[in-house]
Amino acid sequence: MLPVIQLQKITKKFGNVVANDRIDLGVRRGEIHGIVGENGAGKSTLVHSLSGLVKPDKGSILVEGEPLVLGKPDACLEAGIGLVAQHFSLVPTLTGWENIVLGCEPTTHWGSIDRRNAMRKAVSLAEKLDVSFPLDVPIESLPLANRQALEIIKALYRDAKFLILDEPTSSLSPPEAERLFQRLHSLADSGTTILLVTHKIQEIVDHADSSTVLRQGRVTAVLKQGEMTSRGLVTAIMGDKEYTDVAGSPAVRKSSVTMLAIEGLSVKAKDRKHIRNLNLTLVKGEILGVAGVAGNGQDYLFRSVLGIEQPTEGRIVYKGLDITRLSTRERRKLGIAVIPEDRLAEGIIPQLSLRDNLILGDHARFSRRFGLDIGEMGTFAQAAMRSFDIRADSHMQFVGNLSGGNQQKAVIARELSTDPDLLIAAQPARGLDLGAKAYVHTRLRQASDRGAGILLISQDLDELVQLSHRIVVMNGGRIVGEQSHRSMNVFTLGQMMTGATES
Repeated sequence: MLPVIQLQKITKKFGNVVANDRIDLGVRRGEIHGIVGENGAGKSTLVHSLSGLVKPDKGSILVEGEPLVLGKPDACLEAGIGLVAQHFSLVPTLTGWENIVLGCEPTTHWGSIDRRNAMRKAVSLAEKLDVSFPLDVPIESLPLANRQALEIIKALYRDAKFLILDEPTSSLSPPEAERLFQRLHSLADSGTTILLVTHKIQEIVDHADSSTVLRQGRVTAVLKQGEMTSRGLVTAIMGDKEYTDVAGSPAVRKSSVTMLAIEGLSVKAKDRKHIRNLNLTLVKGEILGVAGVAGNGQDYLFRSVLGIEQPTEGRIVYKGLDITRLSTRERRKLGIAVIPEDRLAEGIIPQLSLRDNLILGDHARFSRRFGLDIGEMGTFAQAAMRSFDIRADSHMQFVGNLSGGNQQKAVIARELSTDPDLLIAAQPARGLDLGAKAYVHTRLRQASDRGAGILLISQDLDELVQLSHRIVVMNGGRIVGEQSHRSMNVFTLGQMMTGATES
């Protein structure tokens, strides 16, 4: 069977950086094809070329034997190519069906939106994917897994025959990820061709029919099902570099110094109680992991500790000081740092330079009588680049042009450069490759060793088990279980997360 998508000698440069170097790739109809590689290997540039968001400097793309007009998203949509990006493009205040049809709304004879027809088509596609959540409520109230399903339906509504998914499970719990792959296999069985961009090697081994490995903008391996192993993929991705992520038992913390105490916390928002009488304590130098399926209150715990959400009951105590009514700015001044879940939306400003992002929120350090000390800011940024291995052309490069791993390193550099006493980290390694993930984990361990208390909120159980001294599990806005590192059991944690009981 001939490939239905063929990329031939795709080459793309950004300044002096060669993002894609003469890449050839072919994918057959109804196939799930994995694209893997480190951050900065050229994966995003390649799929953006295929979806029309980037115009290659050289090369061609054939879709069902026909040349694709490069750099034209409309032409790609017309050819049946749909992109589900890692960072969703949905409008929070619109309903599910409104997001699905946005820009392609069916109209009546009078020119108004045919709401009945739009809803009917949206529901029909949702049923095809076995999606059961309501489509007539604003999506801001939906968990990430449901929003991702909407993105897939949105692409199918536009008659996508070729679906590109970029890090689709980065914010999903294991059960949610498994449900997603059931949907993808169902689509593939019906003839949809799927390109899966992911850093999770086991997903490729378990679900891909074939895969292409990129390293430094070039193809280093093309593997078929049966040829793909975790070890082989890691070797193809990393080359001669060594990858280590110390997964050994963290030392048990016996400090008596309480960094964070949450007492009887309840949070109600949008007529719903998201946290219910929650109690937890974090001591100096401890990494306390918070596990749970998305939508069970972890995001409200994060927002409450930072002062973004005000509790309806209870209090939050930091180093003996009641900070329940303090603003986010006041809490930050006291030594609380944060690594947000969504670095693009909440961690960086893509249109600003790396230097300016590294001093966000800490301008006072560089303030002088007549303004900011630009020279000192540059010196600080260059030192941060060296210390945190941030790879950029210069400290004046737009941070939005960096790879995801380097953007995350910039966030971590900014937050840890102040030597915080408390770090709130939400999905800190989300969407990162093996090397960048190991680097982030090392930095978190180092911060813990220096005495920082770390509240680690993650849906990656492996990450939680590797890093945490203790793990608490949230379900329904409550803490339903706790395990110390010595007694951690992933199966038991999964049971607590889903509310399951042994049969």
